[in-house]
Amino acid sequence: MIRICKQHAISRANASSEKFGFTLILVVSLLAAVDINQSVRAEEVISSEKLIQKLSVPPRTRGLVKTTAPGIGNSHLSPDPGMAIGSVMLNIQFAHDSNLLSSASQVQLNELGKALNSQQLLPFHFEIAGHTDAVGDREYNRRLSVRRAEAVRDYLNANLGVIQDRLRTVGWGQDRPLIPEDPYNPGNRRVEIVNLGR
Repeated sequence: MIRICKQHAISRANASSEKFGFTLILVVSLLAAVDINQSVRAEEVISSEKLIQKLSVPPRTRGLVKTTAPGIGNSHLSPDPGMAIGSVMLNIQFAHDSNLLSSASQVQLNELGKALNSQQLLPFHFEIAGHTDAVGDREYNRRLSVRRAEAVRDYLNANLGVIQDRLRTVGWGQDRPLIPEDPYNPGNRRVEIVNLGR
């Protein structure tokens, strides 16, 4: 009887250590997956140094035109087509159907704020252009894209001290899709930062 109990205890101990080993492997695998996901997210964030490179422009004195249409928002300067300009598209995420910034997007905006406040970019003005996909009403999407561009501007001003007068907002809604052959593609939702010059 003692021998049977001892064998039973040994087999339960072996089963427990197998479960522990399996659990340990599972936990290590999950931690590795989380680490990979975090590194992928970190790679998606464009550093302030790269943003400075992308947003820098060669000196110029002409080539900007004042426009208010078809986007909604402040009248703003838009680059004349064909001129070399500094611009970058950022994957800024918002809560569904709102202009509330996600916490992941704030990480990217922190890098953008550092770049905009750098000595290289401090003399320049920038356009923050909001874009949506084609899901929903065209006019509603334009207004939503304006609110989202304004949310980016307000975040940069309030949290990073970027002077608001240097930032002009415009909302293009669904009128300038990144993927024109698929206007409903979520990849068309974005915020574009354009160097407008001095």
